[in-house]
Amino acid sequence: MRLLLYNIRYAVGGGASMRMPIPGAGYVLGNQAVLPEITQFIKSIDPDVVGLIEVDTGSIRSRNVNQAEKIAADLGMNTSYETKYGEKSINQILPIVRKQGNAFMAAPRVHGERFHYFDTGIKRLIIELEMDDFAIFLVHLSLKYR
Repeated sequence: MRLLLYNIRYAVGGGASMRMPIPGAGYVLGNQAVLPEITQFIKSIDPDVVGLIEVDTGSIRSRNVNQAEKIAADLGMNTSYETKYGEKSINQILPIVRKQGNAFMAAPRVHGERFHYFDTGIKRLIIELEMDDFAIFLVHLSLKYR
C-alpha cells in the first residue's frame, strides 16, 4: 500500500504570488493555477491513500471550489474531509478560516471514516479512516501548546 501525506497549504503556491500586492495576500487571494499541479503530482505518485493537510473546502480563496472534492474527482478517488476547528471554536464563524480543513482520499475499499476532536487546542480534528485490516489517523497539530 502506498500512502501519501501532503500539506497543500490551501493550494496557494509560493514565491512572489504570495507577497503581491502585499505580504500574505496569497493566503486570501489564492492561486488557481496551483490545484491542477498538485493533482498532477498526486497522480504521478499513484497512492492508494492520500492524507491532505490544509485543504480549502470552498472559501472565496478557492473561488468556492472544495479542493478535496475536486482532487478526488479528478483522480477517481473517494474523499472525507472536515474543518479542523472544534464546533464551538470562534474559527467556525470566520469567513475563510471556517473552510480550512484536512482530508483523506482513498480507493473504494475504505470501509468508513470517523471524525474525532481533541478537547483543547486550536486545531482539534482527527480523521480516522477504516481500511480492511487497519485504521489510519490524520492529525495536524498546532505548533503552540495549550
